[in-house]
Amino acid sequence: MHKELNVKEKLFMLGCCTDDRCIICDWEVETQTHLFFDCPYSKQVLQLLEKWCGFNIHVSMLGGLQPAKDCLKQQVHYLLWNALYYHIWAQRNAARIQFVLLRPQKLAGMIKEEIQFWFDLF
Repeated sequence: MHKELNVKEKLFMLGCCTDDRCIICDWEVETQTHLFFDCPYSKQVLQLLEKWCGFNIHVSMLGGLQPAKDCLKQQVHYLLWNALYYHIWAQRNAARIQFVLLRPQKLAGMIKEEIQFWFDLF
């Protein structure tokens, strides 16, 4: 993402919004790091996914842009991070635009279903 997302920290500095607080938790400044790694909502979703897959999911484990084809754990890890980024950003936008936010359990369930779907294709 290379710090390119229009999080509230960036929008606030540009004068596009009146505050820079996280839309989801309203506790901290909404930076990309906060939104995806430090926000209590994101952390809870991540913990639920870690419990489901049985290993710690950490961004440093991503390595390169593509997972090794012969390493199932790396493939699951890669898919989980991509789904997590996508869905956290989608939830952030839904909270901002529609004032709706799924419970962390529901979002984790959706991500699990997507991962299972992708593995069923192969």
